[in-house]
Amino acid sequence: MVKILLTAFLISLSSPAQAEFRHFNEWTNREKTLFTSYAVASYIDHRQTRVGLRNGYSESNSLIYGSNPHKDKSIIVNSLILSGTYYLVGTFEPDDFNGVLLGGNIARWGVVMHNDSLGVSWQVAF
Repeated sequence: MVKILLTAFLISLSSPAQAEFRHFNEWTNREKTLFTSYAVASYIDHRQTRVGLRNGYSESNSLIYGSNPHKDKSIIVNSLILSGTYYLVGTFEPDDFNGVLLGGNIARWGVVMHNDSLGVSWQVAF
């Protein structure tokens, strides 16, 4: 799964539309807020995954982490997802990707809260 995500990401970098790419400092305040919030939630989820695996919890997200979750997979997958999200926000027109970012935030923060309810606090990230 990681190989597929990495290949798709690398292919997307070769897009001819890259000349119109907007970097973070060119994003709207709403885009910056949504992306930053998503990045923080991703980091907390990653840290929760590491602590959980170290303490005998099982990772239920086998779609992303496969049958043998590992902290390295978590960092690779989260980095690819964040990089892809950054790229997509930069290639869309201003504020056109906000709905997807909002949905991603709801899902990620939901996972963080679920992990917290299982006993792996969000505070492990800080």
